[in-house]
Amino acid sequence: FFTVKREHLFGRAASGLKVNGFATIKAVPFAPAAWKGWTFGDSDKPFSPVYRQLGNQLLDEDGKAEFKLETTPAWRPPAALQVVQQAVVTESSGRTVTSYGATPLDVYPFYIGLRLLQEGTVRVGARQKISVVEVAPAGVAYAEAKPLVMKLVRVTWTSALRKNAEGTYEWKSDRQLTVIREDTLSASGTARDWSFQIDQTGEYLVQASDPDSGAATSLRFSAASADQSWVEWSREKPDHIELTLDRERYRPGEVAR
Repeated sequence: FFTVKREHLFGRAASGLKVNGFATIKAVPFAPAAWKGWTFGDSDKPFSPVYRQLGNQLLDEDGKAEFKLETTPAWRPPAALQVVQQAVVTESSGRTVTSYGATPLDVYPFYIGLRLLQEGTVRVGARQKISVVEVAPAGVAYAEAKPLVMKLVRVTWTSALRKNAEGTYEWKSDRQLTVIREDTLSASGTARDWSFQIDQTGEYLVQASDPDSGAATSLRFSAASADQSWVEWSREKPDHIELTLDRERYRPGEVAR
């Protein structure tokens, strides 16, 4: 529900005026202030904005109207949702006045946070740790412990040069995901570590998910070695170069690699 209230210029309730209600539900990041440096959400989950027309009403004697928005627990956004409310009041002269509001909408009982303890590129052969935590929508530690499914996924690409509708050729790249390890972690509102080891260079994902609620988070990283020669990548943007540094920050005089 959301309530609309409209007053005339000098404070009298704008009773009897027509008001139309609209709502847009869109995906937004979950980024609680107390968990900076953590990754929340799974960007591979698609969620297109949902638009709702909530009908029209007449403002009551207090200049108020209430609109009801139907949501569904079947939504599976990357992380959090936001409801943008819009009310359009039509005055007796025909002039319209529009107002907006926004409120968070949480379809998951908690969010999964991931943080790779190794900064930058992971070294092949070295044992790595990733911290996992469950955070309530309010941004505090989740009170109930839920076991999570942990997956280590290798990302590979296959590319082909194809003719498009305009008669020119362009690269089309398809991503393949291969699960190389799957495990169960007894996660909770207290951060716990999950260990893994990479045996070859390339692009990887760590995925953590709760099968019951659908909550999930994925964290992308790269693995490299001293004798690395070639790594597959998407060729759809051949003039785009992606650089990955070995650390997140450096001190003056240090060498970036």
